[in-house]
Amino acid sequence: MANEKRETAGKINLDLLPKAVDDTHCAVEQSDEQLKDYEKDFLSCLADGKQKFGTDFYIVAIFKREKLLTRITRITFVARRSCPTPHFDEGVYRYTYKDDRIQFLWVLPDIEVANYLINNYLMLDPVERQVADFVLKYLDNDLLYTAMKLNNEFPDNEILKSFKPTVL
Repeated sequence: MANEKRETAGKINLDLLPKAVDDTHCAVEQSDEQLKDYEKDFLSCLADGKQKFGTDFYIVAIFKREKLLTRITRITFVARRSCPTPHFDEGVYRYTYKDDRIQFLWVLPDIEVANYLINNYLMLDPVERQVADFVLKYLDNDLLYTAMKLNNEFPDNEILKSFKPTVL
């Protein structure tokens, strides 16, 4: 028993890749898998942020798909004092210290999913449409303006007009 080696997630993934009919996956299954530890890790980051900052702060959920193991996505939570600039593969929450309250601000999927959502907007279910709406707000610089406003940065319209978001 002591000499038995367990297979790693990477080896299992690589063994299954050639057997796959195609490289698509069910979004619901992927979401369920990713969310197993989401709440626990989020609450841990929240507790760390409360202790570290003692004031309002932001929690960024960073979604990272492994390059070689395309079916594995890792979620990392980072607490920070300032509201981040919007990026794909991230979700952002705001913690208000005075009210001890969490507010969900936005989520942006990866660029491929964002492109799919925008191109198929009329066929989306309500949850997917909410995510697509965040992508549209990103493309219109509304999310950037929100982040700057939350950081007490007051850009003039010329700054926002000159900013070009990542093109889909």
